[in-house]
Amino acid sequence: MQRPDDVYRRADKLILVLLWAHVPFNFLVSWLVGAPVGLITASTAICAGFATALWYLAPNPLAVRMTIAVALMCVVSLLLAAMAGHRWQVDIHMYYFVAVALVAVYCNPFVIAVAASTVALHHLVLNFILPAAIYPGGSDFLRVVLHAVILLLESAGLIWMAVMLSNAFAREGGALQSAQEATVAAEQIAAELRFAKEVEQRRFEEQRAFQAEVSERQSELVSLLASKLEQVATGDLTARIREPVDKSFEKVRDDFNSANGRLDAALQRVNERAASVRQGADRISGAADDLSERTEQQAANLEAAAAALKEVTENASQAAQGAGHANEIIAATDREAKATSGMVQEAIGAMDGITESATKIGQTIGVIDEIAFQINLLALNAGVEAARAGEAGRGFAVVATEVRSLAERSGQAAREIKDIVSNSAAQVHEGAKLVQDAAGAIRAILTKVSEINRIVSTIAGDAKLQAAGLDQVNAMVARMDQMTQKNSVIAEESAAASVSLREESDGLNRLMGEFKSGAASGGVLRKQEDAGVRRAS
Repeated sequence: MQRPDDVYRRADKLILVLLWAHVPFNFLVSWLVGAPVGLITASTAICAGFATALWYLAPNPLAVRMTIAVALMCVVSLLLAAMAGHRWQVDIHMYYFVAVALVAVYCNPFVIAVAASTVALHHLVLNFILPAAIYPGGSDFLRVVLHAVILLLESAGLIWMAVMLSNAFAREGGALQSAQEATVAAEQIAAELRFAKEVEQRRFEEQRAFQAEVSERQSELVSLLASKLEQVATGDLTARIREPVDKSFEKVRDDFNSANGRLDAALQRVNERAASVRQGADRISGAADDLSERTEQQAANLEAAAAALKEVTENASQAAQGAGHANEIIAATDREAKATSGMVQEAIGAMDGITESATKIGQTIGVIDEIAFQINLLALNAGVEAARAGEAGRGFAVVATEVRSLAERSGQAAREIKDIVSNSAAQVHEGAKLVQDAAGAIRAILTKVSEINRIVSTIAGDAKLQAAGLDQVNAMVARMDQMTQKNSVIAEESAAASVSLREESDGLNRLMGEFKSGAASGGVLRKQEDAGVRRAS
């Protein structure tokens, strides 16, 4: 199957051949219709030569194929310009659609887009600069738009087809490469399998011969082991394999002899341990009896301690309640003292108001005194004027004298009132000072009461905590009493268990008497085991 790159290279050659074919074709058309033969032919040859040179220097890059597509659109445009004024000029526009379809063989959307863009740019520019080179009858922008839309639709379809074909080629190329790699891998695996089969066949034959030999040796060893195990089954722990065996089975023989020897030594040590267990059971029985007596005595002591703790707990609870009551009384005293402090502050404020009012009264009386003084002056002036008037002003002089006398009495009364108000203000100021001193004393009392309240609260809290702690201790003593009762029961059970253990040890000694063992070998093995234990420790 051909690869996409091979197809693209063939397309390069075909389009280049088509470009060079346009050189004589455009020459012939120009000559027939009377167009500038030299200009059209030379331009066509330049386009074909430039594209061919780029292809020769770099036949594969995408830029070269774009250049070939642009060159093809250019030679078609030269053919269209050669047909200027001819009735077939409009029909030559169909060649653009054919040319765009030809460059679709590259299956590259960029090449198709460049070709379509070249045609669109050519039509748009020449429609305003040289309209006769594209359409007969002059410029027609709507016709350019119509052709552009048709070209756009064709390019869109070709681009979609190119993308689909490129993806298909990519998938096909990947699948082809995977298939080739799989084929090579399969051939390698087949060769390896053939080699492995031959090796396995030789190994199987060697293994079969070896298995036959091993089977014969195993049969001999099994027979020997069966006879020795039969001795062990009858209780003879001195049975050993002393016959020579194959070198590969020497470890089996050594393991059997070692295991049987260890079993012999273990049984001897079990016998010794059984005697030790009996002695331990006797000691446990005596200790259990002693523990039972001590447990009963401890239970009596705990009961007495529980009664004493209960009484202490009740006393602590009463103390906590008393401390709480004292805390409440002190808190009430604190609240009343704070209320008294507030009242004292209000009294101080009232006295300050009285002092301020007395000051204002003094100021008002001063004004009245000033007015009386002014009236006195006016009366004096009136008396002088009445004296000047003679008999006519005598009555007025009498009135002025009375007014003057009244003004003097008013001034005297105002001064007396002012003195009284000043004395009252001084006394109020002294009272305010005394009240402030009382407020300071009350604040000091509040501070002390707060300190006493805090101390009593702490005492009450500590008393409650002590009562709670005593409750916990009482509960712990109760639990200890229960545990002591349980320990008494456990001590009785331990005594019974020690009796049962002594009976079991007697039965174990009788059972060990049924086995035949070698004391010497057992002693050696015990020494080896003891040495191993010392090394491990």
